[in-house]
Amino acid sequence: MAVHLSSSAQASVVQDLAWSSADIGRFISCLHKARYNGSEWCLPSGALNQSPMSADSYLMGFNRFTGAEHPGHEPWIYFKFTIRVSMPVLLVFSLHRSIY
Repeated sequence: MAVHLSSSAQASVVQDLAWSSADIGRFISCLHKARYNGSEWCLPSGALNQSPMSADSYLMGFNRFTGAEHPGHEPWIYFKFTIRVSMPVLLVFSLHRSIY
C-alpha cells in the first residue's frame, strides 16, 4: 500500500524528524492498539471540494535507528492517518513530535 503525506506531515518528517520513507514504514509497522489515541474527522490539505475523512491517531515512542517501539524515547510521535481502500493508499495527515 502506498503512503502519501500531507504537506505539513512532509515538512515535519524532513525538517524536524529527519526520517526516511523506510523510517516511516518501520514506525507504521510498530503501531498497535495500546498506542491508539482516538479518532476524528479530517479534511485533506489542499482539497477544497472533498468530504471529511475519518482518521485514527496514535502516540508512540519510537527509535528510528533500531526501527522499534521505544516507550522511553521522548518526545513520543503523534501520527494521524486514514486508509483509502479504493486507491489503495494510506494518507498521513499528521506525523510530528507530540506536544502532550
